[in-house]
Amino acid sequence: MDTSQFSETRAAEMAAGVAKYLWDERALYLPASEPLAANWKTTVQHYFPKVLLDVVRTVILTGGVRIPTSLFQRRGSSPEWGQFSRLRASRFRHLH
Repeated sequence: MDTSQFSETRAAEMAAGVAKYLWDERALYLPASEPLAANWKTTVQHYFPKVLLDVVRTVILTGGVRIPTSLFQRRGSSPEWGQFSRLRASRFRHLH
């Protein structure tokens, strides 16, 4: 992405949009999340620190339920956002 095409104001708007998206996703999915299952922890414990695995939470979708494409992702695929379109649906528990 050639960032020189964006004014400082536009870059700030885009950053604010990303931050809002992450907070909205956290608010939506955190209440339905559960700790990482013990068997999953065992499977990946050699690759990730225990402190991380102890706070990771998951949401398991059942019955054909899918996470819809967000407005943020649709905007992210526009030519204006360039390579930003590669951003996928990530879910974050901790946002600072």
